[in-house]
Amino acid sequence: MYLTPPNSQGLARHYDDHCVFVCQIFGSKQWKIFSRPNGQLPRLYDTCNILNNETIDSARDCYHFLLNEGDVLYIPRGFPHEACTHYDKQDGSVGFSLHLTFGVEVEPPFEWEGFMHVALFCWKCSQYHRHPSFKSLSGILNVMSIRLLHIVIGLIGNSDPTFRKACLVAAAASQSDTNSWLDLYQRTTFSYLIDKISSESRFLEALKSVEVAIERNEDPFQG
Repeated sequence: MYLTPPNSQGLARHYDDHCVFVCQIFGSKQWKIFSRPNGQLPRLYDTCNILNNETIDSARDCYHFLLNEGDVLYIPRGFPHEACTHYDKQDGSVGFSLHLTFGVEVEPPFEWEGFMHVALFCWKCSQYHRHPSFKSLSGILNVMSIRLLHIVIGLIGNSDPTFRKACLVAAAASQSDTNSWLDLYQRTTFSYLIDKISSESRFLEALKSVEVAIERNEDPFQG
C-alpha cells in the first residue's frame, strides 16, 4: 500500500522482477511506463538494485497513464516505470494518492525453461523403466548426456526470451472451446522450444561450464 503526498514521487524509475497490478484507491496518480530495455525478462530473485544496473533511456517509448479512483493498471515485469502526484488547481483536490500494488511472481520452475526441464526429466524416467540398459555403462553415458542437456537448456534460455515467459500448462479452457487459443499457444510454444533445443544445443559449451564449476568446487548440476 502506497500513500503519496501531493507533488511527490515515491520510488525512482525502475523495473521489477515480477508483474504488478496497480489499483488506485484514493486520489489520482500519473504513471509513466517505458518499453523494456532488453529482450530478456528479468528472473525472480535475480540480484539487482533499484535501477537494475542499467541505464533506462528517457527517450525510449513512453506511455502515460493517469489513474483515478477505481482504475487498475497492469505492468509486466521488466518494464521501467515511475509515478508521481500533483496538485490540481482546477478542481482543488489535495493531490494525495493511495494505491495498492499486487505482485504476480513467476517462480523459475513455472517459466517455459522450467517446464522443459520437467519434460526432459519425465522422459528420462520413462526411458529408465522401459530400457534396462539404462543401468549399464551405456546407460550411465545416457544419463550424463541428459544432465548435460539440462545445462544446454539453461544456456539457451539465457539468450532466448521465450524460455523465460510464464508457462500456463496447468491452465484449462472451457470444455465448449474445442479450438482453444490457449491450448494452441501452449502447443506452438512447446514445439518452438523443442526445435530450438534440437538446433542450438551447444554441448561443448555445456562441458566447459561443468569444468569451470568443478574447478570452483561447485556442483555443476545444482540448478
